[in-house]
Amino acid sequence: MMTNQSNNKCCTVNIEKCDTFDFMANVIGLPVLHPGGFKATDEMANLCNINKDTKVLDIACGKGTNDCYLVERFGCSVTGIDLDENLIKQAKELAKKKRLPDKLTFKVANAEKLPFSDNEFDVSIFQERLYFYS
Repeated sequence: MMTNQSNNKCCTVNIEKCDTFDFMANVIGLPVLHPGGFKATDEMANLCNINKDTKVLDIACGKGTNDCYLVERFGCSVTGIDLDENLIKQAKELAKKKRLPDKLTFKVANAEKLPFSDNEFDVSIFQERLYFYS
């Protein structure tokens, strides 16, 4: 029986209360939610010319798994935002665990009202939850 790590509710018993990220990771076994996984992230990063000097904004970053991957793989700086405070907390913990906090910033913010100046970032991405957005 799989359990939801973030709030200890069992996905198999109470599926409507199951956190989507935990369901995808624990039940289906996906490390990231977006179609194509890290291969798609690599392709996107190459198309956007992401490198060590690039400042990336990740909208709806979730648990920050994709952001950590970008920093590790390309050396860029990433700011991830999400509406879910719990996901931002988990993203910060993951960055700390991977020893990447100097290249990663996570904050609770709304994609429809970004708390940043124009041209603050070189690239903005929206991979993790675009298909949930309406």
